[in-house]
Amino acid sequence: MRKGFLIVAITGLCIPSEEQFSQGISDSSPIGCDAAAMSLAGLSYFPEGICLDECVFSSDLIDVEPLSECDINRDFSNTGDLDWLVDEASGVRCVLAGENHYYRFIEHLKNRIIFALNRNDYFHLVVFENQYSLTPFLNHYLEIEENEAAEIFLNEELADWLSFDEEIIRLRHIRRWNRTFPEKWIHIGCSDIEHNFRGTFERILVPFLKEIAPEYDFPVEEVTLENIQALLPEFRQMVEESDVVQPGGCWSFITKPYILNVILNLESTCKAKADRRYFIRHRQEAIIRNLTSPDFLGEYFHTGKVIIFAGSFHTGTVMDNSGSDADYFTEGAYLTNEYDATRNSTFSIQLTGYAMTLESMAGIDLNTNRHLGREYREYITSLNRAYAESLIARETPVLLWPMDHLDLFMLNATSERDFQPARIVNFDTEQVLREAESVSPEFAEQIERKLYYIPGSHDVSIIIPWSPVITVVQ
Repeated sequence: MRKGFLIVAITGLCIPSEEQFSQGISDSSPIGCDAAAMSLAGLSYFPEGICLDECVFSSDLIDVEPLSECDINRDFSNTGDLDWLVDEASGVRCVLAGENHYYRFIEHLKNRIIFALNRNDYFHLVVFENQYSLTPFLNHYLEIEENEAAEIFLNEELADWLSFDEEIIRLRHIRRWNRTFPEKWIHIGCSDIEHNFRGTFERILVPFLKEIAPEYDFPVEEVTLENIQALLPEFRQMVEESDVVQPGGCWSFITKPYILNVILNLESTCKAKADRRYFIRHRQEAIIRNLTSPDFLGEYFHTGKVIIFAGSFHTGTVMDNSGSDADYFTEGAYLTNEYDATRNSTFSIQLTGYAMTLESMAGIDLNTNRHLGREYREYITSLNRAYAESLIARETPVLLWPMDHLDLFMLNATSERDFQPARIVNFDTEQVLREAESVSPEFAEQIERKLYYIPGSHDVSIIIPWSPVITVVQ
């Protein structure tokens, strides 16, 4: 048993009332001041010992196989537990892996997925959920001949764009792979809108524009979404009318076609962020364009195989287009059903993390990095508040949301293997729904809705019961 797990015994959990079913399960029962204080903070201790065997669903309705939580090793060989994926992916053009974010063991698994697939096949493009404008910067790092020069570029040019150590470690892995197996060179693509739009404006767009129009007065100190949106049509016209293709004062990969793509992606960013009601639609339209347009990453899909990593909302290939009323496509739905290069030639993996440990993020000052997502800040703030109040240690696994019975059911399946990451190899959905119906129709309806997403939206689901949180670049 891993040292540091906090065992919590919950009483009265055997067959909850309908009200308890509708509200979900947590360890907020009055078992002591620590658990009560954690509950008030919206947290709960990882559910080792919470009567897992008394979940309402029969344990024989799910089977799992354990997976390693380790990162890829130096010679890219520790991928034997992913042989099933190699077999599944052999006949498809695109593998999509979706996650809930910020789990280090998920990052390790993503690394091993990349190299398991490329040891046995060749997926020449790996796409990450970073803003599109980073694409040539990341590939330039991979292409620099000398390792020392590559590290300088990584530290001086890329580190400010990347939020987490795990991202930097992955870049080093891919660079090492490319140097070892140049015949299977991996390219990197980025698919998202310009979330760090100020950085894009100040560090990419303005330097190019100053080269082609040095007399122009750029309002760098007044960068807001609104004034960027107002300036973009003028900037586009300046670039389109310029004869300069690659200014000498910029990196060689900062070219006129690339800058026009960045302006287009900034326009999409402004649309998405201007009205939150339409954020998803405008963001998804941009992501699909960034992936499939021949002016962006589209050529890769026609000339080879592709791996895409994103949030699990984006990557499901089994479900339809995000619900019958959706006016946008997710990547998984579009690539599986609409895009010629990948139609009916995708395979999707869902990576679902549960508990987190703080580890080295204990006591961190989040104001030291301005490119962190809101959700990550909320997670770390909540965990550090509990840490400061001595409710948890650095190594204490903590859940940041209540579990329902489906969560409990899947975690129970991993308990006999010390809560290792595990792939679901059998899930009797029909019998699960019958057992839910025996509790109440309302409960069955809730379970059916969740089953549509977990594990129903992807070809394969992987459970990560606990993991250290990923670490901020310092």
